[in-house]
Amino acid sequence: MRLGHLLLEVTTMGADIGSLDVLDDGEQDDQRLHDFPTVARLRPGLTEDHAAAEFEEALEELLNRIAGIRVEL
Repeated sequence: MRLGHLLLEVTTMGADIGSLDVLDDGEQDDQRLHDFPTVARLRPGLTEDHAAAEFEEALEELLNRIAGIRVEL
């Protein structure tokens, strides 16, 4: 299980995940990324959260594998 999935799981159970809940305006990041123009250019895409869709696809794939194993037995 990935750390991101673990964090999603415990958050849905109501656990406090601490400072990860704090929103960052990104102002300091702009200064730190000055020397890394490629990362700065790709930043919008890198900040997109696809965890829910990835989790759904992985779960579906796992269920398909389990169903395939059941058929073989």
